[in-house]
Amino acid sequence: MRVKKMNSITVKKLHQSKIKDTYSGKLLLRMDLETHKKLAIEAQKLGVSINLLINNLIEEHLNG
Repeated sequence: MRVKKMNSITVKKLHQSKIKDTYSGKLLLRMDLETHKKLAIEAQKLGVSINLLINNLIEEHLNG
């Protein structure tokens, strides 16, 4: 999986942000139209929602 590189300003802002004790489980995600289309097609092929597909892909990435 490719991860886009962040510039030093973005990294600095991330380090300055505080980690919360609790999370809502909701996340607004913006992506380019082509990526959205590819996700929709893949989710439909698998018979799952885009949300479930994204969650599974993230879990796989984070768990190695």
